[in-house]
Amino acid sequence: MDFSLGSMYTPSEIWKQDTKFLFFFTKTLALKKTLPLLMLSSLAFFFSNAQEEPFKYITIDNIHVYEYDLINENADKDKIRIVLPGIKFRVIGEKRTANALGDVYVIQFDKITGEAAAYKADKTLINSTNTGGEAYYCVKANEFTDKFVKKHYRILLYNAKWNIGTLIVPVKIRPAVDGAAKDFTTDVGVGASLGLSARISHYNPHYLSIVGFFGPSAVNVDSVSTKGYEKKPGTKWISLTGGMGVILELGAFQVGYVLGRDFIGGQNGKNYIYNNKPWHSFGIGYQFVKKGN
Repeated sequence: MDFSLGSMYTPSEIWKQDTKFLFFFTKTLALKKTLPLLMLSSLAFFFSNAQEEPFKYITIDNIHVYEYDLINENADKDKIRIVLPGIKFRVIGEKRTANALGDVYVIQFDKITGEAAAYKADKTLINSTNTGGEAYYCVKANEFTDKFVKKHYRILLYNAKWNIGTLIVPVKIRPAVDGAAKDFTTDVGVGASLGLSARISHYNPHYLSIVGFFGPSAVNVDSVSTKGYEKKPGTKWISLTGGMGVILELGAFQVGYVLGRDFIGGQNGKNYIYNNKPWHSFGIGYQFVKKGN
């Protein structure tokens, strides 16, 4: 394939054209579109650091817990209570050994509210009368399994993070311009991306991401898209590509929509009918983002 930069402009004129585009991109995309994203990410940073850990646990079946002395690291095996399903707690440290109980996890319960009177009065159960403050308990390791408890993640801004990766689109859909029909091209690589990703499920790996991208890419051109200027089929021209997208991740399955622009400087850009015109991409089950760190 032929990668052409063919231009009738001098290097200084090409630089001026590219500088104009960078200014345009900063003004229209970076300021108008990215500024709200930066504000949102600032809130995400605040909320995601407002708590100590990214997840807690929640009971899904009855478990038995014992009162625990955190200072002396002793469990009272005679002071046992039952934890009903739906109670949240956090784990203190790593697994440890308690006298007469073997391997245990030390836990502390969230504040319990909205209890029925009978539930609150039952001293055999974990309730608001025996939790909170410096009340610690331990649970045997053989009950600390996915049969009895599961992770309960924070969601939305409370569990948002930045992701750096590579954005790939399945197809670019270009609107009809200058008498040319709507165009579908497979210029799949659009460069590095920076995204804000937020978990949207307490239990499953489901995320909603807003991504921005900018960088060099290659676009397919032909005689139609260049108004007869490029006659050699299969030619690719180098462009600067930028835009934004929204991606829904359901485990390994992704659904996404991306809006972008391709800019080509010099004489090539003057003849390219889609130059600096918006294009769209939409996909179901396609992996738009290959994440890095």
